[in-house]
Amino acid sequence: MAKRYYSGFGSKRGWKLLTCLDQARVSLARAAYSDSDIVLLDDPLSAVDSHVGKSILENCLLSGPLAKRTRILVTHALHVLDKTDYIYVMDNGVITEQGTYEVPL
Repeated sequence: MAKRYYSGFGSKRGWKLLTCLDQARVSLARAAYSDSDIVLLDDPLSAVDSHVGKSILENCLLSGPLAKRTRILVTHALHVLDKTDYIYVMDNGVITEQGTYEVPL
């Protein structure tokens, strides 16, 4: 049976063998090990539990391999907004709000 999937996880067949969670982790790892200056992340914290999400945020995005790159983060995780440089709020493809995160006194 292993011979049947000889093309490995780099192929479409191998990719389909991974769970959605594993696919999200592999995609994040590919971004981390790439040499691109700009990284687009489509809600990488949604597929993991809170402890793993915190680790990804602290050890990959804020410090670690992606820390010195331009990161565009699409997310529903409102608890990370205070760690961003700039925020765009979109509704149906239209920017409805933009600015920096400020905690009201």
